[in-house]
Amino acid sequence: MNQDTKDLAARLPLHLLRCPATAQKLSLADAADVAAFNAAILRRSLRNCSGTLVQQPMDAALVTADGALFYPVVDGVAILMLDQALVRRSGTV
Repeated sequence: MNQDTKDLAARLPLHLLRCPATAQKLSLADAADVAAFNAAILRRSLRNCSGTLVQQPMDAALVTADGALFYPVVDGVAILMLDQALVRRSGTV
């Protein structure tokens, strides 16, 4: 976990945050998952739950307890809207 991620973890009330769709607890996603999503964004191959092409790389992401949904964190702000969530499909992004 790099310093920016540690700072983010300290600022976000993770013990209070829940997925708006499933009410599952959220935690910070692994750096490898964030890097994979950002690579897909650069390839212009990532769409969010609303079907919109994701164009802005994320600083971090919050992931549901079951690992199915990822919510982007951009400029230190967690975007907890289901239509902006990202889905991991078949072990890949």
